[in-house]
Amino acid sequence: MTQLIGSHNRRMALTWTWLSLVVAIAAAIVAALPGPLYRYGLISITDAFYMVMYGAWTGIAAVLAGIVGVVATILTRRFRMLGVAVLAIAIGLVTFIWPYTINRNAHIAPPIHSISTDTEHPPPFTALADVRRNSLNGLVYGGNPGGNLAGAELSALRGFFNRPAGRASPRRKMAMKACRSWGPDCLAAVQAAYYPAIRPLELPHVPPDAAYAAALEAARDMGWDIAAANGGNRHIEATATSFWFGFKADIAIDVGAATGGGSIVNIRSESRRGLTDLGANARRVHTFLDNVQQNLPEPRS
Repeated sequence: MTQLIGSHNRRMALTWTWLSLVVAIAAAIVAALPGPLYRYGLISITDAFYMVMYGAWTGIAAVLAGIVGVVATILTRRFRMLGVAVLAIAIGLVTFIWPYTINRNAHIAPPIHSISTDTEHPPPFTALADVRRNSLNGLVYGGNPGGNLAGAELSALRGFFNRPAGRASPRRKMAMKACRSWGPDCLAAVQAAYYPAIRPLELPHVPPDAAYAAALEAARDMGWDIAAANGGNRHIEATATSFWFGFKADIAIDVGAATGGGSIVNIRSESRRGLTDLGANARRVHTFLDNVQQNLPEPRS
């Protein structure tokens, strides 16, 4: 009888261990597939995010099953199977953490899809004008104030203003006042309130042509598809494509002569679709401006 009980317990340990790994692999597949499926137009963005969330919760189930598997393998002394259960837990955690991070960014980032270092005169899209005009978010800075998305933008912003992340900014009331209607003033006020560090890159000792060369090199280094690079007016346009989902954002860059000498670099990064970019455009702008400074020629001694 004791042997039968021991044999049954060992089988249960094996069952839970392998079950946890199978569930973890299934969770990873469910969470990973939506990216390529959406990228190639096989599912909608809504369906893609639902699949990612299903994968995340399945990952949690794999973690729980893996914990049971760990306990069972230890109690039955099937230590060779311990690694399988630990692997299942690791896969389940990774599968959950990635969607959790996306969801967290959705709650802490303001629901806007455009960032510009110069909100009064954002760098224009000319080479990409037709692409922008045909995109859901449009060509005009401020997301087409009279378009179909205006109401959705305002609704998303009002919800954000009432969340902890929205209430955290000392400029919240200013942004709320500006966002009584959707348009450039609203977008600029939200950016000023929640991305105050976004501003033009001033290079007082760098000639404009040298700054333009550094900006073009930085754009290429970031893997963007360059649509236009005009050294005459020092204007660059490019498109960034996210690795997994293939989300596209268009970038316009102007490099000009600063009033007191040197040069000034402005960049505008704008998603083609979606009410919110989850903070991606702000991160892209920060990274680009940092890279420009790194690409500048060493000052002559």
